[in-house]
Amino acid sequence: MIRIKNECWEWQACKQNEGYGNFRIKNKVYKAHRISYFLTYGILSPHMHILHSCDNKRCVNPHHLSVGTDLQNRKDFYNKNPRFTKEQIKKLSQERQYGKTYTEISIKYSIPRSTVYRHLNPTNL
Repeated sequence: MIRIKNECWEWQACKQNEGYGNFRIKNKVYKAHRISYFLTYGILSPHMHILHSCDNKRCVNPHHLSVGTDLQNRKDFYNKNPRFTKEQIKKLSQERQYGKTYTEISIKYSIPRSTVYRHLNPTNL
């Protein structure tokens, strides 16, 4: 199969609940985009994030991937995704106060769990 450098190469096998491709090696689960980056560019710190310039979680094209810190990853996310209104965040916050988990809130409002978490824990942004 011929791959074009600037198109997304979507992972076709197993995916995590949040949409990232994954697979196992010796009973350890790895994210496919992290392995793609590692195989192309070399050493990768476990504390660094891999950012997708294409915003496609299934993409493993190394030309769409770059390394960044947790803070850079969250800033990238907020810059590319519309923010919730204060009223919407208040509603999510109330759900947490009533004892709902991030997962339960994400299912109720059909938004990724990570989005709920980031909006309710916006430290260092």
